[in-house]
Order: sequence, then structure tokens, then C-alpha cells
Amino acid sequence: MAQQMDLTEQLRPLLLWFSRRFNPQRFFIVLTLVLFLVAWNRGIALLYGMVSLLIALLAVSYLLPGLNIRKLQVKLPTHLQCHAGQMLTLPLQLFSRTPCQHISINTDHRFPADDASQAAFAPYVDGEANVDLRLVCKQRGDYSIDQLTASSDFPFGIHTAQRTIDCSRCRVLVYPRTFRISQLPGFNSRSSSFHGQRIINLPHADEEYAGAREYRHGDSLKHIHWGASAKHQELIVREFESYDQPAMLIILNCNADDDHGSAPDSCFEYSVEIAASLMLFASHQGIAVELIAESASGFHLSLAPGENVSEYHLGQFAQMKADGDRDYVQQVISVCSRFHHIDSVVTFLPQHTLGTHWLDTKNHVDIRFDEASFINRSMAPSAAKASRSGTRVTYTVPWGHPLEHLFDASQ
Repeated sequence: MAQQMDLTEQLRPLLLWFSRRFNPQRFFIVLTLVLFLVAWNRGIALLYGMVSLLIALLAVSYLLPGLNIRKLQVKLPTHLQCHAGQMLTLPLQLFSRTPCQHISINTDHRFPADDASQAAFAPYVDGEANVDLRLVCKQRGDYSIDQLTASSDFPFGIHTAQRTIDCSRCRVLVYPRTFRISQLPGFNSRSSSFHGQRIINLPHADEEYAGAREYRHGDSLKHIHWGASAKHQELIVREFESYDQPAMLIILNCNADDDHGSAPDSCFEYSVEIAASLMLFASHQGIAVELIAESASGFHLSLAPGENVSEYHLGQFAQMKADGDRDYVQQVISVCSRFHHIDSVVTFLPQHTLGTHWLDTKNHVDIRFDEASFINRSMAPSAAKASRSGTRVTYTVPWGHPLEHLFDASQ
């Protein structure tokens, strides 16, 4: 038995080589050539007949699959969304003026589909048919699907023909992964809401007028400044500062030089996942949130106390990129000065940043990434580390650490 297993292991490389280089198509071609040489050498008429049949089989196998899909057209929905790592069902409408059979349809290489994705299969299309393409997108982002790849090996399965089909554009927003946060250590000033108790907002909170700005999707209509809107011919809303409600300021680091590793396991992707999860936590706890991301496009997300995280917020997270060039420390100083009334701040400072004296008066959660582990994954520590200094809690996050256990590090 042991000798048989050793022989199997010795033959495994040869079998792998054979399976990679020989398929049904090559097998029939080689068989045809061998039979032709034998027939030519021996003059056997029966072998000539077999060669003719094999040539006819190969010709049909090469021609019919291409003809089978040449008239195929596909229509897509205009907009879909899902979370990274989850299954996305993409409904396809197939049209063909001639009957076609045994068709597989998949996305092209531009869409980052995971290996767990399942190609759509249509056994028969005569006029119109509906099938579902199931995709698992491993990377958050804003994608467009306007081309699909149709393939068919009908009728004999010897040769597979492929055709790229231009179709109606479908925009796919892939939201970041999120995780549940039960409590957030380090926020301990005005409310216990950061430790698992939901806040009930008072309807007459003390507020101070802070200015006006352009209307953004999700703003309350009751805050529209109608006079300024009529003057500027666009919607203008009033901004208020509330001093009796807890609030959180999240400042994302979008500096391209601080993003180490490759997506979806890069420093910036981890930052987006943490920030989105913090916003969901704040929404559940009734905490106001201001999120600033100074990328090339620039993002400012606001969440009022008790407001739910909407598809708009998640869509903004899907579009964020680490393409900024402003020094992150200077950005933090500027943003904290602008939102001086918020005393709870979350930052993503580079690992070796020294001194955070400008935040000494605030509750500060400082998330830093073990940059060496993102550059060389073999150097990744086994777990995240947490340290406290006054009102600041610093988390050092290595590559591969399960983020759902990040804030457990300080327990």
C-alpha cells in the first residue's frame, strides 16, 4: 500500500502536466493525425473513413459554438448594490433571433469577482430568456458592467467559443464590509452611550447657528434656508452646532503615501471598514457623526443623532479612494479646529507619528496600522495591541487581524 501511494505521488507531476496540456480538442486532433499516418502508411480504406469522420467532427465542433452565440444580446439592470464579500445576484435578460443552447455568461476581468462567483447558464434561448449571474465581489468600489463574456461548447463539448457582448451599462456599488461594535472604549466624557446604552434625543436640544452650506442628499428639509436658496438658485441649508448631544468626529487618512499593502487588505481599506462600522455604531447609539475624507474628490458625511445610516452614506464609502496628497497630521489639526465643539475624535495617524498635543483635550481613539506587516505579510503579529495615555486610546492593527475583534484589544 505504501509503495502504491509513493508511486501515485511520483506520477502526480506527470498527471498534472498532462491535464494542463491535453484536452478533448487536442486529443481528437492528435488521434486524427495518428490515424491518417497509419492509413497513409498501410493504405487501409477504413482508417481513411475514420479520419474523414474525425475531421468532420472537429469542423462542426469549431463552427457551431461560434454560430450558436453570434446573435445573442444581453440587457442588464441600471443599478445594483451589495456589500463586499456578499453574493450579488445580477439578473440578465437574454435575447436571440435564432435558437441557441448551452450558453454560459460571466463578467470580464474588469469586475473583481471572487472565485466563489457562479456563471449564469442558459440551457436554451429562443427569443427571450431570463437567467441570474451570481457574483461575489471581494473589493469595495464603484464599478460599471457594460460587457459580458458569453461562451458555448455546443454540441460536442470539444471546442469552446467565446464572444464579448456589449450590453446596457449597469452601475454596481459595492459597499465596504462592516462589523458590529458593542462598545467603544475611550469615549467617556458626556455620555455613557459609547458603552452600549442607547440615547433618546430631546426634541429641544440647545443648538447654535453655525452657518450655511449647499444642500446634500440626506439633509433635513426643515433646515433649508429658503431666502438664500432663492438668491443663489440652489438649495442652501442651515448648519447648527449642538452642545448637549454626544458627537463623534472621524477623520479618514486618504493620503496615498500612507496606504500600504494591496486591496482589499490595505491600510486604507481597513480604515474605510472601521469608519463605516463606527458610523453604524453611532447611528444605533444616537450619536451624531461628522466624517471627513480629504481625497481627490473630497467627502464630508454627516449623521444626525438618531439618524440611520442610509444607502447614500454607504455609497459614499464605496467611492472613497486613497488618492489625496495633503499631509494627514496637518489635515487633523485643521479639521479639529473647524469642528472644535466635538470632543470625541477618531484618527488614523501614520504609525510613527510623534506627539498629539493638539488633541490632548479630546477623547481620542487613534488607530494606527503596523505598516511593516502590510508590506511584508509574513511579519504580521498575531493580534492588535491597545495602549492608553490620558484620554487617548491607541490601537495598533496588523495585517490580517479580524477587525470585528479590534476594540476587544483594550478590554
